[in-house]
Amino acid sequence: MPGAKFLGTFQIGVGKYSRCPGIGVAGRECVAYLFQNANRLLDRDDIIDKFWERDDRSDGKSALNSTTSRLRRALAAPSLPNIEMLSDKWSLGIFMDTPDASDTAILAGTYRQLKEGQGDVREHYRKLVAIYNGGFIPGHVNRWTIFERERLLGLFVRSCLLIVDQLIQEGEYSHAAEGCRIILVHDPLRESVHRRMLLLHALRGEGQKIRQHFERFENFVWAECHAKPTRRTRSLYDALCADPSEHALDGFFQAEVSAR
Repeated sequence: MPGAKFLGTFQIGVGKYSRCPGIGVAGRECVAYLFQNANRLLDRDDIIDKFWERDDRSDGKSALNSTTSRLRRALAAPSLPNIEMLSDKWSLGIFMDTPDASDTAILAGTYRQLKEGQGDVREHYRKLVAIYNGGFIPGHVNRWTIFERERLLGLFVRSCLLIVDQLIQEGEYSHAAEGCRIILVHDPLRESVHRRMLLLHALRGEGQKIRQHFERFENFVWAECHAKPTRRTRSLYDALCADPSEHALDGFFQAEVSAR
């Protein structure tokens, strides 16, 4: 398992220093930023401007020094032998010599392997479910953090969709549906996933469930966004309600894959 965790939590190793107590919101975002830009030195002034921009320059420097000091304590844990922080007067950075040192690194690596068709999709699925426990350092609202949270969620969704589509092609409809439901736990408005759920119901001959799923989704979109499903989703729903042929279903599926 990863030594550093940022998905749904904030934890560096184990022990009393694992949450870097005392560094505050900006400090936690700074630590996450260092890990997300691992294996290179970053300019100290740039880091201060990104996370302590409202502070006096001397206060920002003091806050960064305090953060790095507490981070060093966390990195000293025996469970983190492959992660170290290097720094000098002008720069600092996190250096990791293994691809699984953080949960976000595992997520990125898993996506690359899936894109390249490497490894077993079921093993990749188990890994994704184990590491993705929620949004990137939840509750933090720095602009960089929000963008990174959305980027990583997108990476998780695309990874899972690669697996789901492979399972559909193999006729593993129940496992594919489970994968869709996992995505919707974290991203309940993702229409590409709801379209796959509609297709899966159709592939299993579950006409009534097609209607039930669409009606629930339609009501949910209205309640959350005061909007309606896109024309593309509505068109797919209408086509599936017309009891299409197996050839037509395959065409609908291929259209979703090509738009992934």
